Amino acid sequence: MRRIVLGVTAVPLAACAIALVGCGGASGSDAESNSTTSAASRNAAGAGRGDTFGCSPQDGFTYQPTISNRLPTPITLYAREYDCNDWDGDSTPGHAFTGQVIPAKSSRTFTLQPAMRTTRNWTMDIYGFTDAHLGTVRMKIPQRPDSAIWIEVDGSKIRSPASFACGVNDLAYTAADQTPYSEWPKYSSTTALALVSDKGRVALVSRCL
Repeated sequence: MRRIVLGVTAVPLAACAIALVGCGGASGSDAESNSTTSAASRNAAGAGRGDTFGCSPQDGFTYQPTISNRLPTPITLYAREYDCNDWDGDSTPGHAFTGQVIPAKSSRTFTLQPAMRTTRNWTMDIYGFTDAHLGTVRMKIPQRPDSAIWIEVDGSKIRSPASFACGVNDLAYTAADQTPYSEWPKYSSTTALALVSDKGRVALVSRCL
């Protein structure tokens, strides 16, 4: 399989979420093994919240997005509903994100291995402090004719908090203090997605330009 490594420094990405969790999972070499691994992974993840199965190797590239948690409490991520047509090997959304925690006021970098020549989709559930469900979003890494790679979040609304514009998905209500706009990711930032507090809501921020 041919793999290309893409850094995040040239990628315009931003998204915010209050809880991020991911845990590793087994990989499968065919549809049957993937199905078996998926069932086992869901049980291990707890309450069937996320998948962790891997996929068969194919042509792909390495993408390492950073997710920032600007909230005052940790968040946990669970990924599910992804297709092995979209991913090369074990570095699937479930393997990268499910069960992974991002501490308060911290960032984490994750490794994905998207397949070539396709749009890659998955569902992300975000949980916060005391296991509160903050929201569910559908994410994708779109196929593009150029080398720019980023994560898009379905249903994002364009918001201009300062001298830049971001994609924003409002999630659960929160009593957390407003996140300063200086902490929102910018075009030149290595942060792909960020979870912030904005106008009384947890907000997932993406693609600030």
